[in-house]
Amino acid sequence: MLLPRVNRSAYSQAPDPGVSQAAGKVIVGIPTVIPTPGMEWPVSAADLTDLKKTFDDLIISGTRVGRLKTALKNAAKAAVIDALDKDASFAEIVCNDDPAVIMQIGYEPVSANHAQSMLNPPEVIGVETPQAAQLKLRIRGDRNTKSFVGRIKKVTDGDYGPTVSFASSRKILFDNLLGGVTYVIQLMGIGGSTGQSDWSEPVQGMPK
Repeated sequence: MLLPRVNRSAYSQAPDPGVSQAAGKVIVGIPTVIPTPGMEWPVSAADLTDLKKTFDDLIISGTRVGRLKTALKNAAKAAVIDALDKDASFAEIVCNDDPAVIMQIGYEPVSANHAQSMLNPPEVIGVETPQAAQLKLRIRGDRNTKSFVGRIKKVTDGDYGPTVSFASSRKILFDNLLGGVTYVIQLMGIGGSTGQSDWSEPVQGMPK
């Protein structure tokens, strides 16, 4: 039986307003669950309120100023997400294996059914050439994908080369390629009930 877990991607991958809204729910929920004596929330409701206010103020002003304010806003967002992560770990301890308590605290629990489902193949939505001899892929993948593997070959070749592992969907980069040559690429998601997805539809790209 899977123990209830907080769905961290529900807030960590949300846009700015979604992160702020998630923090607001936890601020309200934290006081409703009293930990065992001697235990306390890593980030109190008051401290999370302060972090949220700083973030909210920068969201409002960030649309009217330049890069410095954007950088400050992103740092404030990261601080809110880090605080939510710390309290999420504590929520998983104090919930006593009850996902309803996780929801009471203000978090979204991971769906056991979703966690056990077979992964869909990653969807490649863009192929970029950030630097010479490189191809970078932008993809969509299931939330419970743990990592990715990819394979690449020249369009004129019959077989793919060795697979390459990628820990994050944001860092799928193939390098040491030949400029002006068309390559074919496929990706596979790792995780889910079967351990991996099928290979994605092949996509083509030509590095500089």
